[in-house]
Amino acid sequence: MVPLEVVNALANLAIAIDFSTGEQMDEDWAVQVLEQMAGDLQMLGPEDLASLSEGFRKVSESYREAEVRQFVWELPSALGLEDDEDGENTDLD
Repeated sequence: MVPLEVVNALANLAIAIDFSTGEQMDEDWAVQVLEQMAGDLQMLGPEDLASLSEGFRKVSESYREAEVRQFVWELPSALGLEDDEDGENTDLD
């Protein structure tokens, strides 16, 4: 299993990037960073992808704000780490 500390670090990075404003961070750069992270993570094998997805769902429970909790819960789909209902990978596009 992917250590939950690693999953938590990835979730916190994605939260910081996604919830920042244009004044805090260049939006184009933020999208590029998330897309690069998604591409890197998609290179994991199926077992590691499943473990990472499970980890995101588990650590999502630790966030107080409902919007942030939902964001982390949906990260596996948003990052293209798992197939959607139609059997196609989803991603941040």
